[in-house]
Amino acid sequence: MNPSFREALVHIQEAESVAAVAVVDTDGMIVVSVPDRSEDLEALAASASGIFSFLMALGSDNSLGDPLQATMEYAEGILFMGPLSESTFLVVLAESGSPLGQIRLVLRRYRPELEQYLSTL
Repeated sequence: MNPSFREALVHIQEAESVAAVAVVDTDGMIVVSVPDRSEDLEALAASASGIFSFLMALGSDNSLGDPLQATMEYAEGILFMGPLSESTFLVVLAESGSPLGQIRLVLRRYRPELEQYLSTL
């Protein structure tokens, strides 16, 4: 794996209140994550795959195009998801009450780097 790819994930994870960052394939398997894999993160990735498929279909069925980013706020945390390539998407888990704008800015900063690396595979 390209060191700058992992560094980009670490930079995202270092944003205030971000607990975990994962690149997940469309089958729900973690490609890489920061921190390294855990059972909780693997379960989240598997569930997120279904949600991401739904978001893709929702956009397609309603002539909205592909989703750019989805943000879901829960009582105990916030989940960000967005596509990186045709077969992968980014999952970011943050604490409840996190600064959403700051996390979105960090994602906007590092997503192109992640997308570029994945496009070369």
